[in-house]
Amino acid sequence: MATIHAYRRWGVTGVLVKPSIYVDGKALGRLRNGKFLVAEITPGKHMITSGRTEGGYLVDFESGKHYYFRMGRRLSAGFTGAEPMTLDLVAADEAEREVSNLKPNQQ
Repeated sequence: MATIHAYRRWGVTGVLVKPSIYVDGKALGRLRNGKFLVAEITPGKHMITSGRTEGGYLVDFESGKHYYFRMGRRLSAGFTGAEPMTLDLVAADEAEREVSNLKPNQQ
């Protein structure tokens, strides 16, 4: 199995928004600020997305490896000043540092 770690740091705008993380269209769970979730998936190509993001990642997951995805938000100069949540693939060392201050996601 491959392991997905998805997390959302404290201070991400949209504190009331709890977008879901999806693998191949199947929800793994919703993420609140300051939370993380961990899930195992079968090796092979899978699409990972979140909430209303306009994109995602098609990743060829390898058995025994860990993959880290950080949920965030990018501000724009538009009317509301915010765009949909973003999902970024993050290097393991950076992600492990950031996740160390977060709590497990409770559904």
